[in-house]
Amino acid sequence: MHRRAYLGGIAAAAGAIGLAGCSEEELSADTGFGDGDGIERVLQLEDGTYYDMDISENGHTMVTAATGETILHDPDGASRTITEDNADVHLSPDGDQLISIVHGTITLYDRDGESQWQRTMETAEGNETEIAGSGVTDGFESVTTASVTSLVALSMDDAVLWETGLPSGRVWEADTSPSGEYAIARTEDREDEPENEDAIHVAHDGEHIWSDEFDEPPIRAAISNEIAVVGLDDGRLLVYDLDGDIRWTDQDLGGFFELSQNGETLLTHDVENTIAFDPDGNEQWTHNEVGLWWYDAVDISSSGRSIARYEDATEGVHTANVYDGSGDVVWQDEFESRDVSVKISGDGRTWMISTDSEIDVYHDYDG
Repeated sequence: MHRRAYLGGIAAAAGAIGLAGCSEEELSADTGFGDGDGIERVLQLEDGTYYDMDISENGHTMVTAATGETILHDPDGASRTITEDNADVHLSPDGDQLISIVHGTITLYDRDGESQWQRTMETAEGNETEIAGSGVTDGFESVTTASVTSLVALSMDDAVLWETGLPSGRVWEADTSPSGEYAIARTEDREDEPENEDAIHVAHDGEHIWSDEFDEPPIRAAISNEIAVVGLDDGRLLVYDLDGDIRWTDQDLGGFFELSQNGETLLTHDVENTIAFDPDGNEQWTHNEVGLWWYDAVDISSSGRSIARYEDATEGVHTANVYDGSGDVVWQDEFESRDVSVKISGDGRTWMISTDSEIDVYHDYDG
């Protein structure tokens, strides 16, 4: 779609769906780094608190408000409320489907908000059990859910592909490889109970194949078709092959990281640098910028572009950068908000910035 029609459709829909009342000229204002050629703000949601967001490869954006509504916005400006439940949501790459998870119930919706199927995860006694984590395959073929001490993989036709129990501990996070063959779960000894362990557990096609325990809580875990990555609370970064052998480690990069969905780039940060590595630990690029970096403040596209934000603790200002595949900054902006989250589309051309009370979406028409 031509960008003028794209912007015009969003501006026309603004009043009806609670968006900021911006004209096309206002939407086309300066957007940050450099001369902003080809980069424009195409959507702005104001006067609300948003706790979750996602974006498809073709520019469909999903936001979940603190009031509970999950709203899907199309590139042409149309929007619709998908669910009024306070849900965790995964949006498909084409924006045509989304998975909604509310406590122990998982629902597949189409882009019009029509439920395609719904399943409630239950214990052996038939009681609903909370879904503590989930991951979706690269092509949106299946979703893996973690419920207390088990992993379950479901197809998008609501068929159980596999299910496996975990040795111990309550699951706090789960991820699946792009192929759907591997899954990882992170457990923590948060409640100081003997059965809870600071550990990760990896399954292959429904069979638990290995675990690793730690003397510090794991605070991040992810898996690709080639590696499993864990970040610990003491700042250690551990990279395993899929047989459970350590491939490489780092003591200083911090426990927070982001693994690209294709598994080709691992993005990390210390107090001065953002650093991208390949699966073998070879440095791809480094960007120097002093600041604090947080878990929800980075995202990586399959095109090689990435987005990250920093906090200048002295000035109380957050800076968001969009990098190309070589680590060069192609866009930058500053925010005074204390709570800033970021998201980038799979093709790297659209990104979302969420602050305390606003979401802004930018699009690079020349990228």
